[in-house]
Amino acid sequence: KHGIDSLPILSRGVIYYWTSHGYLVALDATNGQEKWEILLDPRYSKINPPNVLNGVVYAKDDYYILHAVDLVKGKEIWQYKLSDRYVKPFFSNEGIYFIDNKNLIGLDPVSGHEIGRVKIISDFRGLFDTIIGVSKGIVCVCDSENGINGIDFSSGQLKWNLPYGGGRTMLPTLSDGIIYAINQDSLNGISLDYLVSIDAVTGQEIWKFKIEDDVNINIEGFSSPIVTNRVVYVGGNQYLYAVDAMS
Repeated sequence: KHGIDSLPILSRGVIYYWTSHGYLVALDATNGQEKWEILLDPRYSKINPPNVLNGVVYAKDDYYILHAVDLVKGKEIWQYKLSDRYVKPFFSNEGIYFIDNKNLIGLDPVSGHEIGRVKIISDFRGLFDTIIGVSKGIVCVCDSENGINGIDFSSGQLKWNLPYGGGRTMLPTLSDGIIYAINQDSLNGISLDYLVSIDAVTGQEIWKFKIEDDVNINIEGFSSPIVTNRVVYVGGNQYLYAVDAMS
C-alpha cells in the first residue's frame, strides 16, 4: 500500500524498510505478511536504510532524526536529533557513534543518551566522513581525502592518520581490532595495488599483500574487503582473492 523508499534489510527472517509515506515496516520474509508498521516521518523523502542491532531497529530519516524502534512490538523507544541529514551513524554493541560538526559523539544504544561528546583535535582541513569501527576506545574514520584515521574517543585527539591514495571509493573493513583496506602505490610510474592490514589502535601496518591482476586496474574496481573465519576476501575486475587474515 506504500511505495518502498529505502534499501530493504533482512534480519532473522524479517525484512525492514522505509515507505515513501514515512512508515517503517516489518515484513515476514517467508510469507510476506506485515508484522507491524509505524509512522515516523510523514513527509515524503528519500530515506536511509534501517539498521538492526540487539532487538532494536534504528532508522534515520531525511530530517535529521535517528529513531530507535522495538523490533518485536514496533514501538518507538527513543529518538535523537542530528544536525545534518548527511551524518552517518555507526552501530555497535558498545555504542552508536557519529561525527557531527567536527564533534565525535557516542550514544547508548538502549537509552539514546549521550555517552560521550568530544571536539576532534586535528589540523586536517578536509572532512572526517565515515566511521568504519571502534577498537579499544579508538574510533576509526575515513576522510574526504581518502585517508584512514584513528581518533581517541576520550580526548578527541587524532592518534594516527594513513593518507592512502588512489581515489578509493570502497570502504575499509574493521574486524577484531584490525583494519583491512585497499591501497595503491606507484613505482616508476606503475600503479601497484595492495591489500593491507592495519592495527586499529596504533595505526601500524601489520602486513601487505600485492594484488597480481593481469591488467593494471583502477583502485575503484575493487570491492570492500570481507572478513570471515580469519580469511579476507576482496574482489577486483578479474579475480576474487582469499587471503589469510593472520599473515
